[in-house]
Parts: sequence; structure tokens; C-alpha cells
Amino acid sequence: NGLIKEKNVVQDDLTNQNIKINGTSLENKSLKKDLDETKIDRDTLAQQKVSQTARISTLQRDLEEEKDKANKNNMLIEDLRRQCQQHVNELTLANNRTNELTRSSLEEEA
Repeated sequence: NGLIKEKNVVQDDLTNQNIKINGTSLENKSLKKDLDETKIDRDTLAQQKVSQTARISTLQRDLEEEKDKANKNNMLIEDLRRQCQQHVNELTLANNRTNELTRSSLEEEA
């Protein structure tokens, strides 16, 4: 009887230890799954960072190109403004000469 009780106690202890081991194993599996998911999240974030960095570089390049275009347009506008001013000056001189010739003609007729 004493041996049977002792055997039952030992079996109960073994059963309890097996339950603890199985629980720890399940915990470890759950933690490993969490770790794997964290690694996937970290990898995803790393890929997103690479993608965003590439996008930023593209946007910076595009911005520089737009700045260059704006500078070229500004130079073109300034050149056209100078040309227009030159034409206005030439037209003013031509108008002045026409007025002088008209005045001379009128004075001669008078």
C-alpha cells in the first residue's frame, strides 16, 4: 500500500512536471511566433524605409530639375523683357524721327 501511494505520488509529480513542460513548450512556441512576427515587422519596416528613401531621392531630383527649369524660364523671361525694351526704344526713336520729319515738312510748307 505504501509503495502504491508513493508510486501514485511520483506519477502525479511526473504528470505535473509534464504539464509544466508542455506549458513551457507552448509558451516558447508562442514566444517564437511573436519573435518571428516581430522579425517580419522589422523586415517590412526596413523595406518601407528603403522604399521611402528611394522616393525621397526621386523627389529631390525632381525638385532640382524643376528649379533648373524655373531658372531657365526666368532667364528666358528676362531676355524677352530686354528684347521688348530694345524694340520699344527703337520704336520711340523711329517715332521721334518721324515727328521731326513731319515738323520739318510742315515748317517748309509754311
